[in-house]
Amino acid sequence: MQIAILLHEGEQPARTPRYLLWGLRDVWQEKGLSVETFTGPDDAVLDADVLFAHVDLTALPDSYSEFLARHPQVVNGGAVDVSKQVVSENLVGIGEDWKGPVIVKTNRNAAGSPERRLLERNLLARARRRLSRIFSRNSALPPVVYEVFPTLADVPKEVFGDEHLVVERFLPEVDEDGLYCLRTYFFLGDRGRTYLAKSPDPVVKSSNIVQREEIDPSDELLIERHRLGLDYGKLDFVIHDGSVVLIDANKTPSTTHYPPKPNGRRRNEYLAPGINAWL
Repeated sequence: MQIAILLHEGEQPARTPRYLLWGLRDVWQEKGLSVETFTGPDDAVLDADVLFAHVDLTALPDSYSEFLARHPQVVNGGAVDVSKQVVSENLVGIGEDWKGPVIVKTNRNAAGSPERRLLERNLLARARRRLSRIFSRNSALPPVVYEVFPTLADVPKEVFGDEHLVVERFLPEVDEDGLYCLRTYFFLGDRGRTYLAKSPDPVVKSSNIVQREEIDPSDELLIERHRLGLDYGKLDFVIHDGSVVLIDANKTPSTTHYPPKPNGRRRNEYLAPGINAWL
């Protein structure tokens, strides 16, 4: 059986081990599956038993969607757009009736860095210069990807007019010790692993995590996966007032270590058989 991994035509092969998928690829090859990698739409890909769409852009270009539609077995073929405007159900606009805190984010994943690297270097360079001017005029808005504000009125008005930024209700999950929580769900097919990370910082990131453990998944995430067309990837979420609040979706999640450390290896070995749904 052959699996073809389709990357963006501008992707550099030397960068690919940074993706979680490469750990899964190693497991598949150890189990005797054939895995080939292609950059850009290539008719040779169509001969594979399974086509794995791994295009590291927030929104899938139409040319790739049209190409993927030609293959009967595609992983993530329906994951067309995972921008915050699509993922989040808690976005707010200027003047809306929301009294609580808000958080400013980039609409695209990873602050649009994949787009800058692969697709729109000049366009996003201009956007970054424009945002820098906003930041410099507003001392309350430092140049970071995420920033929490006490109220909607505290957000600089220029933010609302920028297509690369979104403003979202800030709905944190806080434990009994006052630590902020972030839950992360990795999945492929019917296989999934969920982790809970805690930080004293309202914006939980890998650099400020003080606790991390594996937890049981939430059935509500299957609904979110279906809504976004995701067969494989990572969802970040919290539990706020007893309900799942989706924070972010990523269809090409990265990893810190390659080759993986023991915990990562065990995760990969559990997730990798999820490909059997297509085989």
